[in-house]
Amino acid sequence: MAFIGMSQDTESDKAGQQAASMARNQINGTDSISWVLAFCGGRHEPDKVLNGIRSELGDVDIYGGSAVGIITNNSLGYTGYECGLAVFTAPFPVPEVVVIDSMKAGEY
Repeated sequence: MAFIGMSQDTESDKAGQQAASMARNQINGTDSISWVLAFCGGRHEPDKVLNGIRSELGDVDIYGGSAVGIITNNSLGYTGYECGLAVFTAPFPVPEVVVIDSMKAGEY
């Protein structure tokens, strides 16, 4: 199952913490977090966002990156200060990460 959290705070660490807290507060007390999908606007400092997320969720695998905006069922934003999370609980499997670093040589 996935639980959604979002913040539009302009302080990077607070945005990560608020989004993580919102998602964590929806989780049943017996469920454990498997992994997190996180996206945040380009005006945030990535290390501070991660610190904010970890302050709420602990040492959990986090995947994601930057985004031009965040859309959820309840809100949207595209100022560059958004932080959106999908927190997945066990037994939802951790994704396999594939990194391709040759894209500047062409799509093929």
